[in-house]
Amino acid sequence: MPITIDLEENEMYKDALQEGQRRGERKGLMEGVELGLEIKYGTKGLEVMTLVRNIFGNDATTERLDEFKKSIKSTDSADELKAFLTQLDRK
Repeated sequence: MPITIDLEENEMYKDALQEGQRRGERKGLMEGVELGLEIKYGTKGLEVMTLVRNIFGNDATTERLDEFKKSIKSTDSADELKAFLTQLDRK
């Protein structure tokens, strides 16, 4: 007689699914940030992206990344973004 397991009720499955969703959301936000930086600031923006990766790494919350993404629109220079990143890094 086969054994059936309801994966939707399994806590390990739920945890793994949620972690996968968080990783996917973070990856998408990082890609969006990189594109925004490249479009708005060109090479200087990509230099900022290196700093973004160093500060946020793989541990970035989607809230912090979203906050930074929004700052791309409101800043006028890559240097302003670097200053914003420095403030975020202190939080």
